[in-house]
Amino acid sequence: MGASLVLDPEREIYPFPFVRLVSAYVSFDAKLSTSDHDAILRPILGAGYNIVLSSSDDEKAEGELFSAVHAADMVTVLQDGLHITTVRYERWERFRAVVAGLLEYVEVGRGIDHVSVRFLDEIRPPAATGLFEWQKYVRLPVVAEDVVLDRVEGHYGGLVLHLDDDKHVNVEWAPTYESAISEGHPLHGQYEAPEDSVLAVEWTGWRRFEEHASADVTLGELDSLHAVIKESFSRVLTSDSLKLLSGEA
Repeated sequence: MGASLVLDPEREIYPFPFVRLVSAYVSFDAKLSTSDHDAILRPILGAGYNIVLSSSDDEKAEGELFSAVHAADMVTVLQDGLHITTVRYERWERFRAVVAGLLEYVEVGRGIDHVSVRFLDEIRPPAATGLFEWQKYVRLPVVAEDVVLDRVEGHYGGLVLHLDDDKHVNVEWAPTYESAISEGHPLHGQYEAPEDSVLAVEWTGWRRFEEHASADVTLGELDSLHAVIKESFSRVLTSDSLKLLSGEA
């Protein structure tokens, strides 16, 4: 029986979850104004976030104004966008609410031209697993209608799901020993680094708007991309993966 028929469609987080990092990016059609910065700062600080990077930091990314961290969540405000990350994903509704809350404080008249969401899954067997044993846990590449194969190289590879001309989901996978969060990252202390090799599967869905979108339309597209990623991931899991999720392995 396929794993997608066994995986509970109402659940994403199990006793031993695979999802380790979730992030969303919203790009605006024009640079944020000073009043926008101030408006965004109020809910961030009011929610207990701590500013970790300011405009005077030399090491910040190009276009980055400041970043703020609260527990396992991080918000980065750019000159023309917002980047929201969590390393303790609980459920989609909670993560979505953080994005929605921030968009409320951006000027109503400002348009959104691009939105994306990224899920990083790490499949972690209880003991070291050889490169050619990963097929026990995941069925990659995905084979389905309307899927364009980008590149597939055995246990390393990627593909693109073209949902329409301006809406896509990119999937990449590779065995790795590397931590998804570097030691210097503000969220490093909240991320559970792997003890051994993992199979990292990264899903990135994005939508580019031909006409500038509202916050409601943007959130709807995030919901849609999340649903596609969730459905696709359920299709690649094997019965051995389900045992890992539940702690039976």
